[in-house]
Amino acid sequence: QPLVTEITNAHTLMLTRFVVQKILVPIIVFTGLSGNLVSIAVLTNPSMKSSTNCYLTFLAVFDSLYLITSFTLSFNHYETIKDEYIFKHWYPYGRVLSDMWSNASVILTVTFTVERYIAVCHPMRGRVICTPKRAKIIAIVMASCALACTIPEFFEWKLVYEKDDNVTIVRVDTTEFAKQKSYSIGYYYFLAFMFTFIPLIALCSFNSILIRSVCKANEIRKIMTHTIVTRSGDRRQWEQHKTTLMLIGVAVVFIICQLPSATLIIYNTYLDAADVSLNGNEVNNLRIAGNVSNTLIQCNAAMNFILYSVMSTKFRRVFFRMLYRIMPAQHIVRKQKIKEPSCSRNNTNKQRICSPNNFHDNRETIVINSFDLMIGQFYMFTLNKRVQESKHNKSIHIIDYKKYCAIAKKCSIAQ
Repeated sequence: QPLVTEITNAHTLMLTRFVVQKILVPIIVFTGLSGNLVSIAVLTNPSMKSSTNCYLTFLAVFDSLYLITSFTLSFNHYETIKDEYIFKHWYPYGRVLSDMWSNASVILTVTFTVERYIAVCHPMRGRVICTPKRAKIIAIVMASCALACTIPEFFEWKLVYEKDDNVTIVRVDTTEFAKQKSYSIGYYYFLAFMFTFIPLIALCSFNSILIRSVCKANEIRKIMTHTIVTRSGDRRQWEQHKTTLMLIGVAVVFIICQLPSATLIIYNTYLDAADVSLNGNEVNNLRIAGNVSNTLIQCNAAMNFILYSVMSTKFRRVFFRMLYRIMPAQHIVRKQKIKEPSCSRNNTNKQRICSPNNFHDNRETIVINSFDLMIGQFYMFTLNKRVQESKHNKSIHIIDYKKYCAIAKKCSIAQ
């Protein structure tokens, strides 16, 4: 009976490695790398210049490096590649580099969470600290510290040359330095606390504070739902609120994807410290868990683009703007020309009022980009809805009207 369990467990390990390393990893790496490159292009756009986007740009860079390096390590599960001389020499460096990029991503995630906490909970101090120039310096320093902490791993691996029937075989093995108890236990405890437990505790603590502040902001916004917002500072505050929500989403996904790996690190460290020996079935279970946890880390490095696209209106706007510029398709369409209505002074609240009933249609033919038309129609649909809702009060606020005309003109829907 134990023999049957062992064989079944080995088959499960082979199946897991096949699905993860040969199916999921290429898909995750390709989609994630494409999304990260797009994120870098969007976040470095001049209109996206901010301290938060500086951190997110560095995060996308290290996530991309991690995806590339982890993809090359998956070649170890291909029989035709893993015994190649070049791959044997690359494998020890690839393992260390993947840990470097992963540790740098962890530190940057914690850093921009702390930065967002300062910006939200200490706004006066945040205006001084949270600047793009400071963000670049802090990101470089923190990433350099993470890379420096991983350098000792380069001394853990060595290449062993063996001869078998006049054929030289290259094998990757651990060094005597890595086998020392003081190093294997002390250093890995340091890595576990520095890049696993402390980041997870910090992210949970700061994000709980941010979530509470977001809930308070939502309550205030519900109270002000029927109040017309007239100050640009209020809209800027709402943009900061949405940025906070997006970063909370990034941090929550990070915590979910990193927890299995953190648990596995703790368990392995305990086994080494307690000199616990495992049978073949238990070793295979650990290897299966390792494949799953590594896949979750790759998913975390690959899905930030999705979070940005779903949760950031400004990110989508800049992305669409960059995308439709490269689309060659042009079509002849009909455009509705809008006449600006007359405005008058409201003596009650001393605000300018524009009537929505003074619009009239004037058809003319122009040539515009089809993607431009699609985006323009989306914006116009949203604003037209606001115009129709405002007819109940027989008025539109001048700020809404100006926004209506500016977007319509920009999207080539109205002049």
